[in-house]
Amino acid sequence: MTPSSDERKSEFGPAWLLGIPGLALALVWGVAEGSFFFIIPDLIVSLTALFSLKKSLQQMGLVVLGSILAGVVLFQWSTLDYPTAHNAVSHVPFVRDTMFIKTQHDYSTLGVNALFKGPTQGIPYKIYAIEAPPYCSLPLFLLASIPARLERLVLSWMVFALLGFGFRKWRLPVWSAFTFHGCYWVIVYICYWSAI
Repeated sequence: MTPSSDERKSEFGPAWLLGIPGLALALVWGVAEGSFFFIIPDLIVSLTALFSLKKSLQQMGLVVLGSILAGVVLFQWSTLDYPTAHNAVSHVPFVRDTMFIKTQHDYSTLGVNALFKGPTQGIPYKIYAIEAPPYCSLPLFLLASIPARLERLVLSWMVFALLGFGFRKWRLPVWSAFTFHGCYWVIVYICYWSAI
């Protein structure tokens, strides 16, 4: 029995999501959000976690790699020309001047460990990259960036990995997973953007 047209369409999402395009998107999204994009890459990792733990973990690794590549560029740019780098990042949507002040304060009191406060305070990684040079070396910044970037990613991954078991166990249609995922993140972003 061949699948219907609607079934083939519903399978398209996971097919591209779990393949090379999904991996490439995770890497590019990591670079983009680590620099000038304002939507967190948790979206792709958490969506993939609904369908495949293995692929979502691979994507998570690529997101972190992409973020760190962006972090290196911003760190070096800030070292060479802080005013221009700061100005560029300050124009990213939803970045506030108070975030830079808070980040500077955290670096001055905690050193490189300030990176671990970003996810709990809603301060983007890109701001920590720009503000880091006076407080730590590039190798130390990169070393701390790995667990700091994983901190929030792992939490959202765990939530959706558990939900994925339910979606697969009850054999819910692919569109229902996409719908639930989309509604969840729309609510999260409405709350976040209204709070910052």
